[in-house]
Amino acid sequence: MRIAFYISGHGLGHTMRMKELMGCLLREDPRVEIFVMGAMPSWVYEEPPALCVHQRFLRCDVGAIQKDSLHLDVRRTLEENAEFYRGIDALVKREVEFIRAEEINVVVGDIPPLAFLVSSSAGVPGIAIGNFSWDWIYEEYAAAHPSYAYLVDMVRDAYARANILLRLPFHGDMSAFRTILDIPLIARRGAAAREEVRSLLGIKADEARKVVFISMGGHVRAEIGGKAAGDFGDYIYISYFKPAGKMENLILLENKSRIPHPDLVRASDLVISKPGYCTVAECIANQTPLMYTSRDRFREFPVMEAAVRKYCRWYYLPREDFHSGAWRKHLDAFFSLPGTPWPEIRTDGATVAARLILERT
Repeated sequence: MRIAFYISGHGLGHTMRMKELMGCLLREDPRVEIFVMGAMPSWVYEEPPALCVHQRFLRCDVGAIQKDSLHLDVRRTLEENAEFYRGIDALVKREVEFIRAEEINVVVGDIPPLAFLVSSSAGVPGIAIGNFSWDWIYEEYAAAHPSYAYLVDMVRDAYARANILLRLPFHGDMSAFRTILDIPLIARRGAAAREEVRSLLGIKADEARKVVFISMGGHVRAEIGGKAAGDFGDYIYISYFKPAGKMENLILLENKSRIPHPDLVRASDLVISKPGYCTVAECIANQTPLMYTSRDRFREFPVMEAAVRKYCRWYYLPREDFHSGAWRKHLDAFFSLPGTPWPEIRTDGATVAARLILERT
């Protein structure tokens, strides 16, 4: 069995949830051979749990162009999509040749339209997985820039060629797909014990301060004002990048042993992030509260915000306070709240999806 994954380059979330699915596929059937087309670096597949996959660097889509993880560039998003789709026929032809040469049995896409143009042209099943589709995102952008409305139609046509969509919870309108089957959350759980991860980070076992993980997609330096004095409180912070402003008690992960993101979520008392699917799913799976802030002009935001408020322990951090570093009052307020039970929701979507894919090939 040979499976080709085409994965959106829009952030790490698409890749990370598909990596979880790939791991389940390999556990369900060790004979499966996986080819990955995407723009993510190789460390993604080398990070524990490491996966043996054939990786081809390929820009599968444009996604949404971001100035940072909270600010989007709508005009540039549309312009780059127009350029991408001008060359789509030649790209599809090359990928069809690859699919046939490698004797691929099924194409899985999360969720670039290219995947289904290729699968339908190559005559192999095309299985989509996602919680939103790009036609739904671009529809809002094209309403303000009507000359790009044709892009929405092109994307919808590509999605209509998929054999089935395995639709994740917290989804937008995905009616461009002809056949839809709902599955549970694909969510990554921390594999290491909370105490083990904290020890790796240099946090003592008797540490009384709360541990706060800042996970903002790698842009946090640009998002906290460099001139802001900040008021971050007496908390221990974990971050991949050093925020601007004066933040005491910061553990930078750049110089630490590589620790998978879900292990960091599990080891923390709180995550500060935008409400993206992967982070929200990990907070739910590891029962770690989420303090979130808003983002610009991304249609998925209200859907994810509703999911956070229904299935997480949560707190909203206003954008102006996030950018200025006025965090202490919000953190103090959150940690003074009484604990509440976590609502139940299934998080075994990767196993469900893997079995469905194997059944259909």
